[in-house]
Order: sequence, then structure tokens, then C-alpha cells
Amino acid sequence: MPAKHSQCFLLFMLSLLFSSCYSVDEQGRALLAWKERLNAYNDALSSWSASDNSPCNWFRIYCNSNGDVEKISLSSVNLQGQLPANLRLFKYLRSLILSSANLTGEISKEFGEYSELVSVDISDNAVSGKIPTEISRLSKLEFLALNMNLLPSDIGNLSSLKHLLIYDNMLSGGIPKSIGKLKNLEVFRAVRISGESCLSRLVTVPICEFLAYLKQPFLRIFHLQSVG
Repeated sequence: MPAKHSQCFLLFMLSLLFSSCYSVDEQGRALLAWKERLNAYNDALSSWSASDNSPCNWFRIYCNSNGDVEKISLSSVNLQGQLPANLRLFKYLRSLILSSANLTGEISKEFGEYSELVSVDISDNAVSGKIPTEISRLSKLEFLALNMNLLPSDIGNLSSLKHLLIYDNMLSGGIPKSIGKLKNLEVFRAVRISGESCLSRLVTVPICEFLAYLKQPFLRIFHLQSVG
């Protein structure tokens, strides 16, 4: 066999070998890229393998009937790393549950592009920085739980929001008035860990006026507490 043909044949065989080892789809590759940046030592993500066709059978990854990832639920898994920032390919992602996962870093502006999100829980992590204003684009979001110090002023644009849990934080920027626009809000919790005893210091308007903003007919739980 001529040398040129031999080289072509070798390249062809190598390409087949490479494709067989890395056959997972784009969604899987995005998850694997995030996994590589984590320091999980408990083998919880051992089922995340590049040799699979899709991530639909991976640990805590759930797909719809078309094979699109619609839920990532890694609550209480010791991931030891940063929040994911490469989920643009997950066009049908509805639920992102990463609470108590030992995650750090900031919430990426890309979160505002995950337009199908209905539920987000990244509470009980060491997440820093501000909540990006882009998160207010999530018009379908119904559940939001996090531990952050500053709410975006336009959080009232989350028109579908029913549960807002922002407990265990310092609420350094106060609670914006636009929260009163959340007409579907049913549960609101905000606990400040501080030596301050005056609840009105949590908000940017007098406490009675703030309560008036939240007089929704279906509001079941209102928990605004100062402890410490």
C-alpha cells in the first residue's frame, strides 16, 4: 500500500477510535466540561462518561422524551467547584437544583439565557457576588432559592415567581420595591444574619409600606426575620 494511502487509512482509523471514545452529544460534552472543573472525590459523577450517546442515564440528569436535558438535580452532592456557566446548549432545561453542593463562584450572566427554567435552587453554597440583572429575564421561573446579599432592582420582572427564598444572608442592598410586582408570589422568606434588630432596615421603604406591596391574595408565607 502506498505511503500516502497508508497515512490516510491510519487517520481514518484514528478518527473512528476517537469518535467511539467520545460519542456523547453536545449536552453531554457541556456537562463533562463542567465536571472537569470540579473536585468531587466521592465518585458521584462516575456515570458521566464520554462513551455514552447522551447524558440521559447519568447520575441526577433527567431528560424529556426527545433526549433533551430538562433537569439537573445535584443537591447535597459534594461537588467542590464553581457553578456551571456553560449551559447554553440546554434549551429545554426547566430545573437546576444545586443546593448544598459545596459550590463557589458567581452566578453567570448566562443564567438569563436559560429561558425555560422554572425552578432554580443554589442555596447553601459559598456563592459570591451579586445576582446578575439578566436573571430577571426568566419569565417562566416559579421557584428561586439562593443565599445572596443583593437582589437586582428589577426582580419584579419575574412575573411567574411563586417561591422566593433568600434566607441566611446579609441583604446588604435591601429589598427592592419592584418585589411588589410579583403578583403570583406565594412564599417569601428573607432572614438576615446580623446584629440589627430593626426589620425595617432590611428594606428601602418603611416596613408597613413594604408589607403593603406584598398583599397578594395567595401569599401563604411571609417570613422576614433578623437574628444574631
